[in-house]
Amino acid sequence: MKKIKTGILRFVRSRKKEKGDPFAFSFSFNNNRLTSTKRTILQNICRGLFDHFRGMLRMRSCSCSVKRQLFSPIQKCVVGLLTCSLLAVIFLCSDPHTVGRLLGKIPYFRVEEVKFSGQHRMSSADLYRQTGILRYQNSLFSVDADVVAARLEDLIWVEKASVSFDWPSTVNIRIKEQVPVALVHTPGEKETFFYLSKSGDIFSSPRSGDSLDFPIITGIHLLEDEAFEQALKNVVLFMDKVVHNNPNLPVHAISEIYVDEQGELTLFLVDYSFPIYIGSTSVGKAYKYLVRILADIYNHPRRNSIAKIGYIQLDYMKDRVLVAESESS
Repeated sequence: MKKIKTGILRFVRSRKKEKGDPFAFSFSFNNNRLTSTKRTILQNICRGLFDHFRGMLRMRSCSCSVKRQLFSPIQKCVVGLLTCSLLAVIFLCSDPHTVGRLLGKIPYFRVEEVKFSGQHRMSSADLYRQTGILRYQNSLFSVDADVVAARLEDLIWVEKASVSFDWPSTVNIRIKEQVPVALVHTPGEKETFFYLSKSGDIFSSPRSGDSLDFPIITGIHLLEDEAFEQALKNVVLFMDKVVHNNPNLPVHAISEIYVDEQGELTLFLVDYSFPIYIGSTSVGKAYKYLVRILADIYNHPRRNSIAKIGYIQLDYMKDRVLVAESESS
């Protein structure tokens, strides 16, 4: 009896004055002896049943019928609490998997709707097929949120998926898609390009009709292991600065980022052929220096001064940048 007492639900009426919801309740279940599986299933049971009874109370309060109801709102609430308490007792004395299978057979908890949000490239139909959920057949008790999220994240364009439930019959899925910021060039018998995402994943080659208007990363395929990882990290950090589209260095102004055998970066602009050596300078400082220099060059009183530049070396000396003129000038 003591075990059952410690496992009884404690319903507390919440004070949601801002929403003015007279039927808003919260509940907690405290029993340190329960396994996580039991606690999760029990919370799902109680949440589903309580939402059902709360809906009944709302319907009763908004009804204009003059016919006398079989139960008053208070009686319905008491019946709901007793039902939940009874289920809690049964659950504590039973195998959780058996209880889950029994509840899964109740039509009230069948999945009726799977809602997706956040996707732009992926279609809802493709995402739904990947979940493995069967509407009107699977119970919400049989849907594992972590498994569904993992299945969706196996898709190339899905970076992150989060799954939640609206009891008793709706699955909500929030999708975060990959955001490409550059194209990685891998030469060979057949040249191939792969998208590089904002989070640093090289994840997919462009298909017909996909945008190719991104800076191209070259040379990085020659690096291995730690050198490759560090160079890729520096490229991603630099592109993370560039995507803010400073007027002096917008994304579309960058043609190529070359990675040499030491993993150092060299930048090329679309409109000018001179190289910009980032070298050993930290990416954050390099971006800051380059934006200042380009702003000064573009606003220089002498016309066509940028055409005289041979190269820019951002790691010339500590806190010093070299802007060298070409030999022809």
